[in-house]
Amino acid sequence: MKIRIPRWIILFILFTAWVVVVTKIPSDSLLYPLLFAPVIEELIFRFAFLEIVLSNKYMARCKWMFVILMAGLFGAVHSHQNMFLVQGVMGFILGYIYIHNRAKSITQALIVVIIFHALWNTFCVYGLKYLI
Repeated sequence: MKIRIPRWIILFILFTAWVVVVTKIPSDSLLYPLLFAPVIEELIFRFAFLEIVLSNKYMARCKWMFVILMAGLFGAVHSHQNMFLVQGVMGFILGYIYIHNRAKSITQALIVVIIFHALWNTFCVYGLKYLI
């Protein structure tokens, strides 16, 4: 007998884990921008939300509207950094990459966006210090 866990429960667990990680790990720790934030945020924003949308044939027709919505939410979550627009655009790029690579494999798409997100975080946290 296969037990199916509703996606909203998985989403709630992921969001709770993200909140715990954000509040417990110092943001200047190397683990936060390189590992925890990309993995948990991509599991929430790309995997959980977009897979719910894409699994419904009616909602999948307007997948780009949901990618834009997720990009706005992604930007809003990062608004404490005064980078709402930049992070919103990055959320759209990550959504585009996820949708584009999802045709090959969901796992591959998730790994690609996590790596891209980690590189972006590394640039934002460490690269911008030297440019400004």
